[in-house]
Order: sequence, then structure tokens, then C-alpha cells
Amino acid sequence: MVARSATPRFRLDNPFDRPAGQRTNGLPTIEHYDAYFLTVKESEILLAACPPAIRDHVIVALGTGMRLSELLGLRVKAVSLSGKNPAVFVVKTLSRTGGLTAPKSRKSRRPIPLAPRVVEVLRRLVAGKNANDFVFTSPSGRPWDANNFRNREWRYVVARAQRCAEHPPITRKVGNGSELDQVKSLAVSTCGCPTRLHQRPRFHDLRHSFVAYLIEAGFDLTPTVAYL
Repeated sequence: MVARSATPRFRLDNPFDRPAGQRTNGLPTIEHYDAYFLTVKESEILLAACPPAIRDHVIVALGTGMRLSELLGLRVKAVSLSGKNPAVFVVKTLSRTGGLTAPKSRKSRRPIPLAPRVVEVLRRLVAGKNANDFVFTSPSGRPWDANNFRNREWRYVVARAQRCAEHPPITRKVGNGSELDQVKSLAVSTCGCPTRLHQRPRFHDLRHSFVAYLIEAGFDLTPTVAYL
């Protein structure tokens, strides 16, 4: 659509138009991703595969439905753990450039009530920090980069959760030793055992799972679905 708007003022043709006599323009098609809702048992399998560096992220995401950018941009001052109604307030998210920006929409600026398990995790994470400090930091103490989080942590966690102790994955030898190590790290089992995950959830699927847990618990989500 952008290229079409630029034609013919800035260029004579639209390079994305379908060539004459062809059925497609040759561009890759967008594959639709079906949301993956983890059961409570599957979420425990996933948590068991998490290293300490990101286990708290997964617990809070499953217990609040927060997006990854919202978690990584969460500051201590947006966490209220005192009183009868502990909550976190989503007011900023972490952008792809590493800065803080407004949430996805006006409706995304919201308070989220907290379950006791999430309160326990957040209380530990905010202890001794200043109001403007990030709640979640990398092992080096610096703010997380979302792409690094997904590429260096999340995909390996999911791979571990997809392995079965009784039926370990079979890896093939490729390239040099470092390539083989990466294949081993991302290899998964192919058995049908219920002790492993059988799909590869995205981090955003933890948000979907949170909503599924609320529905199962009998919550009225009519005012909540607009946030998804």
C-alpha cells in the first residue's frame, strides 16, 4: 500500500504489483499462528525447564497476562504490594530500541490484581531497589533486550520443555562442534509422553493461557478481551 501510494509520483511502477500473466507477485505468504493455551500441567512443565534467570518472568506472565514488553519495562514504582489489593500498573513498555514507550493502546494502561504466588515473586524482585529501577533485569544487572531474551533464553527453555527423559531426542552430526552443540540444545523428543510439551509456545502464549485460566475460574472477561 505504501508503494502504491508512491506511484507514480515518486516512481513509475509498483514493484509489489503482480506481474502481468502471473497469479502471484512472488512475495512470501503470511502464515497464521494459532494461539497455544497451556494447561496448568503444561505450565508447570515449562516452569521446570526455566533457569533461575527467567523463571520469575514466566511465573509473573502466567499470573498477570502481561506482554513481554510490559514485563521488561516494568519499574518498581509501578508495583504496589501493600494493602489488601496488591497490583501492578502497566504504564510503560520496553520498545525495540530499548527505551520506554506508551503501551499498545490506551486500554492497555491498566492495573492488574495479583495472586499470592505472583506477590511473593515480585516482593523478592523489588526488595532493595529504587523506585525507577527495573523489576526484571538480566543476569548482568542490565535491562533485558526482548530479542536477546527470546533468542538466548526463551527458545532453549521451550526446547528443554519438549524433551522427554525416557525418550531423549536423537541429534545428527552437522558442521563443526559448535553447530552440533546448538543442535543438541534445541533438539526435542518426538514421543507422545505427557511429561513434555508437544508444541512450541511463544512467550505471548502465556498471555493467552492467563486468560484461559480466568475463564476456567469463572471470571467475566467482557471488559478484558479488548486488551488482547
